Amino acid sequence: MTPPGPGATTPGKAATAVLALALTAWVCALFAAPFLTVLPRLTVDGWWQWPLLRVALVLASAVGVGLATGLFSPRAKARAAAVATVLCGGLSLGLSINPVLDLVRGPLDAVGTVQDSAAWTQRFRGRPSGTATTTDHGRLEFRAADGDLTVIEPLGFQVSHMEAALQDCPRLDGPVRLVALRHLDIVVAVECVDRPPGR
Repeated sequence: MTPPGPGATTPGKAATAVLALALTAWVCALFAAPFLTVLPRLTVDGWWQWPLLRVALVLASAVGVGLATGLFSPRAKARAAAVATVLCGGLSLGLSINPVLDLVRGPLDAVGTVQDSAAWTQRFRGRPSGTATTTDHGRLEFRAADGDLTVIEPLGFQVSHMEAALQDCPRLDGPVRLVALRHLDIVVAVECVDRPPGR
């Protein structure tokens, strides 16, 4: 067997490089995935698409780490890959529990009244530089016809999406249909409902 040349890459170095790349992709996915449900405005028919894509992204990157880990132990490739996938996948699901719960439970889809809604910007001043950062906050209190009270508290871009959804119904003093994701705190839609006759 001919030994590798001076510039050749050994299998161990190649496996290390692949694992490092897989870990980097996994960490980047953990940080980037929340933006998939923070930035876009969800729709009533396709509310599940962005949360599912968020969960699929972190799980796919976790599987990539598992496959890369298997390169280090050819004799126990399947076992090493399975252990790494379970560990990374479990952590990924733990950090993505809100979209998972919304996918499992489905959205709140109820008729009731909007008790209160508000939006404000909170300013934080960092130390020691003194630079200020702002975060948009929102709050929507909704009481369903059966008396259940639901509070949705969106953040960031979802605050403007909530305000846009509220503007879709010109009369919030009457009954409305609310579609919202309770765990991600996202207001999907607010639709006016005709008042019953005699009211």
